[in-house]
Amino acid sequence: MLSDVMVSFFHLLSLYWSRKPADEFHMFGHGRAQNVAAIVSATILIFFMSLEAFREAIPKLFQISETSAFQNTYLALIAIFVGMLIIAIPSIDILRTKTKGASQKAQMVALLKDEVSYVAALIAVALVAQGYYVSDTIASLFVALIIALGGIYLLKDNVHYLVGRAPSQQFFEKVESTASL
Repeated sequence: MLSDVMVSFFHLLSLYWSRKPADEFHMFGHGRAQNVAAIVSATILIFFMSLEAFREAIPKLFQISETSAFQNTYLALIAIFVGMLIIAIPSIDILRTKTKGASQKAQMVALLKDEVSYVAALIAVALVAQGYYVSDTIASLFVALIIALGGIYLLKDNVHYLVGRAPSQQFFEKVESTASL
């Protein structure tokens, strides 16, 4: 949770910073601050969250026992549903936004990662309650994989902007139409 809070704070900071106008050192403005935030988010997702999740889950594959059962399944299910609802609120807000920068896209990836993780946890809790104790570990491995894939997606999507990706054809057409007026 702390890493999610850090990532969200960094994205909010980058949104503020990216709105600053061009200056003598940043002739094209500060818009790439969002791409930097997305790269930081990807790094946290891949190298901290997913690796830690894998590190914790893999040994559990070899230690499955009835002690993996939850003490209060209903409380676990309620906590998962509440978490899913809380994560849905900013997700809907981002989806309703017309313009989506790199920070909003990265935040959406993080929120989707959380929703998928909650679904995996929901399934795991239900299966553990039925006596399938290995499902908790499998869900943990699945969540670690989802986190890593989200981080890799963010890296792939943003690294090109930071190393000088050319603008889209739509951009050039818009510049041409504006210049011809």
